[in-house]
Amino acid sequence: MHFQLSEYYKRETCFFYNEKNIAPFYEFDERASENNGTIFYSVDKIDSYINQYDILPTSGPLLVSKQFLDSFSKLIETEMEYFPAIITDDKGISNTIFLH
Repeated sequence: MHFQLSEYYKRETCFFYNEKNIAPFYEFDERASENNGTIFYSVDKIDSYINQYDILPTSGPLLVSKQFLDSFSKLIETEMEYFPAIITDDKGISNTIFLH
């Protein structure tokens, strides 16, 4: 079985690791537990079609959908730890269906 993973998104944008996180993104692996299990991201606008994507283009740790994790969890032979992510746009609209 072969899969090609891509961070393609319909419009040019990037989901940024937010300064609300206690650990800066370059220290995320060492300090992830300090964020109380939730990772914060920012984007200019949460689009109506965001839930159609499984991988989002990020600046910082990768964002994957819960559906992606459910689909591929049986193929991953090692245990991986994922944290819930909250994506907030400039208008304060939030999305919580993605994980880091």
